[in-house]
Amino acid sequence: MALRQRRVRVVALTRDPVACKQRLGPEVEAITLAHWAEGRQFDAVVNLAGAQIAPMPWTRGRRETLIASRIGTTENLLQRIATADKSPQVWVQASAVGYYGVHDAVVTLTERSAQGNDFAARLCGDWEASATKIEAAGTRLCTLRLGLVLGPGGALPGLLLPIRLGIGGPVGSGKQPFPWIHIDDVVSLILECLDNPARVGTYNAVSPQMHTQSSFGRCAATILSRPFWLAAPAFLLRLLGEVSQLFLDGQHVVPDRLLREGWVWRFPDLSEALINILTGPVSAQK
Repeated sequence: MALRQRRVRVVALTRDPVACKQRLGPEVEAITLAHWAEGRQFDAVVNLAGAQIAPMPWTRGRRETLIASRIGTTENLLQRIATADKSPQVWVQASAVGYYGVHDAVVTLTERSAQGNDFAARLCGDWEASATKIEAAGTRLCTLRLGLVLGPGGALPGLLLPIRLGIGGPVGSGKQPFPWIHIDDVVSLILECLDNPARVGTYNAVSPQMHTQSSFGRCAATILSRPFWLAAPAFLLRLLGEVSQLFLDGQHVVPDRLLREGWVWRFPDLSEALINILTGPVSAQK
């Protein structure tokens, strides 16, 4: 864990302290909201809370869970932080490229692009808005609109399962944009936001190398030495309801601010990123 390596005190807010310590190590202090001591101070907050948005259909109950896990948790966190005499110096807030809603692939989306109006876009927008309240306390706020984070956990294993089974193929047209980022670059960006007072506001946390769903799948299939041939018809996925847009639609999101400010990705190339995750480290660009 990058923060532990810095020998700073890490406190993880979690629903399950035992499982959290097993995963992150005994050096991490794991607490629940109920056991948060009033007045406790923190120098920095990294808010990554949020239930997995896919693949379950967005029923009313599921939507309530997604909202509570993001906006509800953020509001509770703000209330606890407000009991301290001193506010954090910096707050790093997770969001997602779903903020922009669904667009044609020809539409390029930067941090200045407007918020969308579907459920995922409203969810991201409300999540971001809830965190802005910390700015009134003089805390520097950095918001990272994340693409699909490629790492050993998260959504990637599920995306790769059909390919591993030899039944991978394009989803729908396969031409939908596929904004992505390697987990190591996410960690680097978080640390940069914590350390650099010049980092403030919203950043599109995606790789500069854009892919489509089909080109992503073909790249993964090549690395895994598996075929990529069986298309998943769009009409079948549409049966899942609005959540199907995560698979069938996309956003051509570019990391405009990071590019302009000279950020260097460890894994800007999809092939190197997947090889690193699936088969072991490779020599990434520095």
